[in-house]
Amino acid sequence: MYNEDVIQEAVQVYEERMNDLMTENGDIGSVYELRRKHSTAKFEAVDHFIKNCRFEVNPWRLEKELREKFDKLVDTVKKHRKNRKNNMFSDNKSINNIWSSICHKPSEIANQQ
Repeated sequence: MYNEDVIQEAVQVYEERMNDLMTENGDIGSVYELRRKHSTAKFEAVDHFIKNCRFEVNPWRLEKELREKFDKLVDTVKKHRKNRKNNMFSDNKSINNIWSSICHKPSEIANQQ
């Protein structure tokens, strides 16, 4: 498998893991908590990349793409919070809407409510 395919797979691993982590408690949490979740998901994506790549073992392109996704997530969350009276996202639907706007393919969340 070539690196471009592995990068896309690793991004998908990241998106799926972030989706799971963000809907874990039904609340996105603070930016600090988002950073922790990002680190966990990024670790799994980079691990997937390193185990499956053929040529280069340096995941810098993958890390750059994941960082861009995370930055978009933080910016989107901040904008949404500024426009809302409360500071939390209390349902999985609003979390899904935010995350879907960032992912290449909208993620689907099992109805956990």
